[in-house]
Formats: sequence, C-alpha cells, structure tokens
Amino acid sequence: MGKFKLGNWAAMIGMAACWCLIAGGIMGIWYERRYIAIYSICVGGVLYPLLYPLSFLGPLKAIFHQYYVAAALMGGLSVLCYFLVPTMLAAMVMDISAIVFLVSAIKGEKGDFFDKQD
Repeated sequence: MGKFKLGNWAAMIGMAACWCLIAGGIMGIWYERRYIAIYSICVGGVLYPLLYPLSFLGPLKAIFHQYYVAAALMGGLSVLCYFLVPTMLAAMVMDISAIVFLVSAIKGEKGDFFDKQD
C-alpha cells in the first residue's frame, strides 16, 4: 500500500468546500449581500481546478503543494464567507481544510509536485 498523506486528504476536503462555496453562493444570490455570494462562487470556481489532481496546470498547482501557503490561502479566503448564512458551511469546511494543510506542513510532508522534483 502507498503512504497516506494528510495533504491529499486536505485537498479532497478543499474540493468539497469548493462545491459548498458554489452551492452556497447560488443560494446567497437572493440574500441582501450579493457580493459575498458572487465572491464565493468565484473562489469555488477558481480553487477547484487548483486542488483537483490535474497534470496540465503544471507549476500553477505547486501553490497548493506548499502546504503552509495552502493553509494560509484556504484560511484567508474563507473569512468573507462567514458573513452570509448560505456560505457559512463552506467557510467552516475551508477552515478544516486549512487546519489539515497546516498539520501536514508541520509534519514535514511535501506535495506530489516536489516529490517528483527530488
């Protein structure tokens, strides 16, 4: 069996958060703060290809293989989503993903992009 990496698990949690962001953003369009809903749809749409294991994005995906940077991005991008009810669940899931990214960075894991470079 292969070695289990927390970073891969954090990426899967982040992908689930992207779907929650898009769904919560669509529901949030009918609320008063539409700009938060539009923000969450955009963030979910941009983050999903970066977290999904696609090879054609190349060095652009390396951002999320540096787990300290990924934890900061996921935690930082989730802050605005706490101010609209339909996107709160997505914000919590993004923060869980950020915590798992941080734990994997503290454990010394490297992303797949850097494993291939060594």
